[in-house]
Amino acid sequence: MKIALVFDIGGTSFRTGVLNEEMTLLENEKFDSVNYLNSKGVTSFQIKEALVRSIYEKYKHYQNKGYVISEIGIGFPGPVNSAGEVQEAPTLWGPMDKPYPLMKEIKNLIPNLPVVIINDLTAAGWRYIEENNGTFGIITVSSGVGNKLFWKKETLLSASGYGGELGHSYFGNEYKDFLCGCGYKGHIGAIASGRGVEQIANRYIVKEHDLYKKSIFNGKKKITTYDLIQGLDREDAFSEMIVKEGALPIASGIHFIYSLVGIEHFIIIGGFACSVGQKYIRYLNEHLIEMGIMGKTENEIIKMVKLGKSDDLNGLYGMGNYLKYNKSKELIF
Repeated sequence: MKIALVFDIGGTSFRTGVLNEEMTLLENEKFDSVNYLNSKGVTSFQIKEALVRSIYEKYKHYQNKGYVISEIGIGFPGPVNSAGEVQEAPTLWGPMDKPYPLMKEIKNLIPNLPVVIINDLTAAGWRYIEENNGTFGIITVSSGVGNKLFWKKETLLSASGYGGELGHSYFGNEYKDFLCGCGYKGHIGAIASGRGVEQIANRYIVKEHDLYKKSIFNGKKKITTYDLIQGLDREDAFSEMIVKEGALPIASGIHFIYSLVGIEHFIIIGGFACSVGQKYIRYLNEHLIEMGIMGKTENEIIKMVKLGKSDDLNGLYGMGNYLKYNKSKELIF
């Protein structure tokens, strides 16, 4: 039986699992990612080395358990070019001064197996590849913000792997000083991600906003996404205001994408958005209806956006689906 070893590498979490040919996930694990924010005093090169070593160790771990691994698929949080080099990895490695040869480093340790490296959102999108005839957008709202556009089961990307980087599109406004992981300020990912929404909340705390004074968090000097989700569960008006405000750049991005290329089906995933749940979709719909979309009624707007599966396995199943449908290709970014 052929077994695929699949990885979903994110800025916050590192997931891995083994899939059989029937797309059954036989085992899976989740760990905290080693990233530039939780590795103070460690060089960028050492963080990159640690990732390659972790991939190799997981390969040996499953091999030692008796799995006959026939291929490896890796979803990576950033653009990857046709040489298997990582161009950028803002949520994982922070700003980069040159591409990192991830494929080469993995092949040095595992030379005899096919290895596929694609963007993590491309991988996640492949879980939903049969939806809307393969024409849709997928957006993740987690430690960062990312997206991919699919047109008739093809990902819309440049030859160097760029495209679908909604999180690095400029939004600015009163958040123009929010620093993005890529090194620039005012990007959507710096504002609408889980990390960004925390910054919005803490800015309102400093301003002593009226809703903060009435909030269950009054007196708390720093608020996390976990606090905000708890606040939403308790119908805390301050928490609702913050999360809805953080959703505005995402709604703006959806509006622009539809207006530009006509994609009208969007799937929202990611740890933060899925933890907020259907309220996040409601906030997006409220923003989109307020903006107005030419040619769409309110009921049609509401049907444009839906929440993806919240089992935290989009990247693993999607990667398996990708491998299944693209057997002849060693690297597709």
